[in-house]
Amino acid sequence: MEKITKILEQFNPQNRAWKRIERIKEKYETELFCKKGVQAVGVGYRFRNGKQTKEKCIICFVDKKLPETQLLEEEKIPRKIGDLFGCGVDVISLDGEIETTNIHRTKMRPAKGGISISHPMITAGTLGAKVWDKDTGQPYVLSNAHVVFPFYLGAKAGDEAWQPGKADKGSSKDKIGVLERHAPINLYQ
Repeated sequence: MEKITKILEQFNPQNRAWKRIERIKEKYETELFCKKGVQAVGVGYRFRNGKQTKEKCIICFVDKKLPETQLLEEEKIPRKIGDLFGCGVDVISLDGEIETTNIHRTKMRPAKGGISISHPMITAGTLGAKVWDKDTGQPYVLSNAHVVFPFYLGAKAGDEAWQPGKADKGSSKDKIGVLERHAPINLYQ
């Protein structure tokens, strides 16, 4: 049990090291998405020679990893980004054709599952579904806690949700609702 708890603590979003990296990612995510071939940005452990290390970092997933000599200076993903101490950045190739569309990143009313949504303190995530309260019939949108309730950043009931999300050019004028309630999160069950 002690070993499992120790492993879970590494991924605990309350962990200061993870919170720091998440804040740096949030600050630079839009800039990283502008780099050539970037399809996703996240946080995790760096990989070296195909093996996971214990180094926490920001991860940029790209269509295809190219040698730096084939990239213009402004296309290169920095090896480190952030504050005085910086945060390492790993680049992982998705190796393959990726077809994307931006329709899910636009303002869409009525809202439906699969479109961009976010809490004002994060970049963007996915609206999971439109649901109705079984007692009142009140409509709600459903998403993951890290998208509309980033408790590790101080989110609270009454905070706004934007559609589209902040990274997709959403702002307070795109308010779709407020956080009504959430399910408790227990990382150790």
